Amino acid sequence: MNKLYHDLGLGVMNYPAILLGKLAVDKQWRGLGRLLVERALLISFDTSKKIACKLVFLHVQFIRNKEGELVENTNLISYYENIGFTKIPPGSKQRRTVLFFPFEDLCESI
Repeated sequence: MNKLYHDLGLGVMNYPAILLGKLAVDKQWRGLGRLLVERALLISFDTSKKIACKLVFLHVQFIRNKEGELVENTNLISYYENIGFTKIPPGSKQRRTVLFFPFEDLCESI
């Protein structure tokens, strides 16, 4: 895991991966979001056996603060980190934060 994070932190992305698209839940279905993410991880894990992927990535877009500056969406990043995703620190010119979830972590939790 440390080597993987180190490689990704350096921008070396030589790992086959699945990109998780945007997920959203209406306010009346609060609490369902975590189940959607967990289900997406399980489907991705099953698919990874067929296409030899090691990771799931997702992007969290920056948001504008009260001053109109683009900043990280720390609430959403914390949400994904609580599920088990790891944040890759964004570069200075990026407008999104990348998080990843290695399938080896999913194997350990099953």
